Amino acid sequence: MLIYFMKYRAAIKQARVHGEQDDAYRDLALRVAASQSGMISALAVLTGSLADVQTRMAGLEKVLKEVE
Repeated sequence: MLIYFMKYRAAIKQARVHGEQDDAYRDLALRVAASQSGMISALAVLTGSLADVQTRMAGLEKVLKEVE
């Protein structure tokens, strides 16, 4: 009977530990998803800025070729 109780208690403890690990993984996944969302937004802003710089550079090159 004592052995059965000890096994039962160990199984409960393992289930509790697995539940805590699952919660930790879930929290990590949520943080990663939020971080990726922020990175996507930042990348979109940088892409827009790069396009603006490329447009300005093309205009500058045109002016410089006209001056030559």
